[in-house]
Amino acid sequence: MASKGSSICKGSDLIHDYSCSKCEENDLNTEAQHFCPQCEHYLCGKCVRIHGEYFKKHAVYERGEIQKWAGFSMDRCDKHGKELEVHCDDHQELCCSVCVALNHRLCSSISHLPDLAKGFLKTEEFKQLPNSRSLK
Repeated sequence: MASKGSSICKGSDLIHDYSCSKCEENDLNTEAQHFCPQCEHYLCGKCVRIHGEYFKKHAVYERGEIQKWAGFSMDRCDKHGKELEVHCDDHQELCCSVCVALNHRLCSSISHLPDLAKGFLKTEEFKQLPNSRSLK
């Protein structure tokens, strides 16, 4: 069953609102309980202890400060720390240059993010989004 109301149990897969970045690199599905803004990594209890040993001066936010987590951009690759520049249409993934070189060399459709963003403000989907002034 989902813990603390922050995860969803769907079939046999547990889907977390935030998964531990370091565990995901090892194909583990662990719920994040912490966020490091300097590293831009979500961390579980085990990984935050290891992180704290290596990065003693990093301020890490806990679940009680989750509103601070969303304020950070996720424009960097979790695996390589590089800027996300392209979208692999074959795998429906955002990728950095290292990801493309290592994992997407054989993919048939890679799109540059600025090219995908061109004209977005004029699309019907964007026009249907609520205006930020009307949300206040």
